[in-house]
Amino acid sequence: MEPGSYIVREGTRQNASDPVTLTLFVRAADNIQRFKIEVKTELTSTLEATTQNGEESTNTLDANNAKLVDFYLMGGRKFASVDLLISRYKSEEILDNLFLSHPVSPLVCQISTK
Repeated sequence: MEPGSYIVREGTRQNASDPVTLTLFVRAADNIQRFKIEVKTELTSTLEATTQNGEESTNTLDANNAKLVDFYLMGGRKFASVDLLISRYKSEEILDNLFLSHPVSPLVCQISTK
């Protein structure tokens, strides 16, 4: 695996009531870095999201159309989807001189760790 290779996996929950978390594993030059992604749900009429080009946008719903919306928190930033989170760090450094490059299949990860 080359630097920037990544995989996102769901964390283990002890109970069904435990919050869902994801972990982003990223290959750096000489190690694997882990980033916790918290999955949250909120009742909202406004959701701030990061667009494909990394700019913040606001999707506004009127109060009658408020709904439960999942969002993802990583490093103090809020994302409307995991895809948008990944897109951001393909164009912006996740660590010094490290960008996400391409996903790794779970099979490759299992083989590489043996």
